[in-house]
Amino acid sequence: MKPNTPDGEKSVPGQMTHDIVPAPLHGPHDCLDPLFGQARHVSDYASVYDPETDFDAWLTRFVGRRIAARLRADDTVLEIGCATGLMTEILAPRCAHVLGIERSADYVARFARRGIANAEAIVADGEDWADTRRFRHIVATGMLGNLKRPETFLVQCRQRLAAADELHLSVANPRSLHRLAAAEMGLIKDVRDASPVNHVLGNRNFETGEVIAMAAAAGLVCVHREGVLVKPLPNAMMAQLPPDVIEAMDRIAHFVPEFCAVTYFVFVAG
Repeated sequence: MKPNTPDGEKSVPGQMTHDIVPAPLHGPHDCLDPLFGQARHVSDYASVYDPETDFDAWLTRFVGRRIAARLRADDTVLEIGCATGLMTEILAPRCAHVLGIERSADYVARFARRGIANAEAIVADGEDWADTRRFRHIVATGMLGNLKRPETFLVQCRQRLAAADELHLSVANPRSLHRLAAAEMGLIKDVRDASPVNHVLGNRNFETGEVIAMAAAAGLVCVHREGVLVKPLPNAMMAQLPPDVIEAMDRIAHFVPEFCAVTYFVFVAG
């Protein structure tokens, strides 16, 4: 799951801040150095972000569980932006085969070390991958706001879907409780404001309606949507909570889906 996270904030425990750590993208980008507040060049996002130790790993697992519940034993899955295979380990036991695509060779090497029998990963750019094979499920979680051409990407996904196939997206929710609180406290001017790093990198925050409209323009219809994780605090403060509390905050997500950290979408060909 790619880290266009709901916040990307790196906070001192017990203190709500708007400091940001670099988020990975698909290729070389300038980002803000969190120590000196100056632009620096990052050519390999694997060197600045670990998808297994960051708090976002919780979101990867929560979204992965939701996707796995929709899989059947004979399904094939294309996972675009598979990172180190954290979500793949959740999906693979529920389907026939998972093919992962990942830009970072370092992540792909870590993926291979997991030794998932019915899964493989290749180094490729999900926006430009030319393979035309069809898959029962396409998974592209946490990455839409990172893409240079999200509209084109959705069209490409639509072209790989047959009538009953599903595209799974998860998108950071700009109206997550922690962003609403940050706006109320004056830490951000607007809930849709990009963090300093995301502004430099060109990352965007999409409202639910925007995602559905982009998908509709690509010939996709939303058949399922739900919130993932009630998240009232930034990542570092959330990470201080006991695991059973974090699990409970995901289980209550259905009560307030419009204010959750992430929105999970399922689309089919229109």
